[in-house]
Amino acid sequence: MDLTPEHEEYLRNPAGKLYLFLDHTLNAPVPANATVRELWAAYFDVEPNSTDLLRLAAQMVLLPAEIERQVHELRNPVSPKAKLLKHLPSANAALSFVSGMDQEHTRVRQQFDPGTIASLDTLSDILNYDKHSFPAGASLENLRRLAEELREEIMGDESLDADLAKILLHHVGRIFATLNDVAVFGVEPLVDELDRLRGEVFRTPSFVQRAKRSPTFFQKFKELMIAATLLTTTLDSTLNLINSGAEMLELLQPDPTVVVIDESPAAETGP
Repeated sequence: MDLTPEHEEYLRNPAGKLYLFLDHTLNAPVPANATVRELWAAYFDVEPNSTDLLRLAAQMVLLPAEIERQVHELRNPVSPKAKLLKHLPSANAALSFVSGMDQEHTRVRQQFDPGTIASLDTLSDILNYDKHSFPAGASLENLRRLAEELREEIMGDESLDADLAKILLHHVGRIFATLNDVAVFGVEPLVDELDRLRGEVFRTPSFVQRAKRSPTFFQKFKELMIAATLLTTTLDSTLNLINSGAEMLELLQPDPTVVVIDESPAAETGP
């Protein structure tokens, strides 16, 4: 699924995730004889016969229960809770095709109508009301681009510390995995992975000093870390978020009074 800033707002709550999925199910252009399997595989950008399709579709089946839970937790909703949830049965009927994906796609489209889509769209806005929007500098596609650039730099920079490169490739790989699944699981797993990367920086005193030995790589790394901070910091305004990102970079700068000790095996054995 190609993500846009508008999509990202929907991905912040279960009603929005289900809205995107069912909107695709109802309106995506597919061949006349396409199956539900092919229709849904296109949404998740996976092979129709892959286990990934089963895994991701099964997660969608869980969304109505999560929607119902969050609606029941609303205080003073703009509409009666029963009315907000009235279209969930038709959504569940469509999701039941997870056990019959080899049927023609027209069959699943008969289970719901544009009214279901419109209801989920409205409900997504309601559930997002007290949540922070994605800052412009931390869009998911921007994060993907920065992670890809960082991965290319790691793979192509022979001067980069080998242990550092191994650690970073692991974290970047995990970031890509969570980005690929964001249409189902939302941004929470992505935030967790970005926090793990930031934690790696703070747990390893020599991390930044070693990284700065490769200036081009370090610049790419800083850009990713600013975007990560923008996404994961929960403050009230974009200005504050940007300030927070700058403060983090201040923390990442090496202290000029600290002597960096080379702990590599080569340093221990000597020439």
